[in-house]
Amino acid sequence: MCLVPLVAGACGGSGDSAPATPPVGAEFATHATAVCQTAHARKQAQGSFADREFNPTKPDPAKLPAVAAFIDQGTAIYAAWLRDMQALGSPPTGQDAWTNVLAAIEAQLQQHRHQHAAALAGDTKTFVDDFHRGAQAQAAMQRAAQAAGLPVCATVEG
Repeated sequence: MCLVPLVAGACGGSGDSAPATPPVGAEFATHATAVCQTAHARKQAQGSFADREFNPTKPDPAKLPAVAAFIDQGTAIYAAWLRDMQALGSPPTGQDAWTNVLAAIEAQLQQHRHQHAAALAGDTKTFVDDFHRGAQAQAAMQRAAQAAGLPVCATVEG
């Protein structure tokens, strides 16, 4: 179970909705997609939170220290993902779409950090609020990734 909610994204493909050339440019999209695939692999390697009985909408305060440790691992993954995406520089086209992708990753990173702090503090109300804000952040990531022509980036959390 991921503590920041999952939203399954499309994995690319063809059809009328997929532009022939991604808004950020084909070569840039190839590099960005590779970075997102690496981030996705890291999230998959992290696995699910070990306690399947843990309910993030009704958290048991006694379990929050273990949850905090799990979230901390995810935070490191998001920090590396953002750093690697920023290292790509600017795309030749689609700058606004790219900026939105970076902002969405940053929002997810900040959400992880905030939820981690709530878990460490044993603050169940803030933890639950963060869980719900995490769903919004993930949905924003999915929209930004699709708009930039980077559908794989929408699947990092999933």
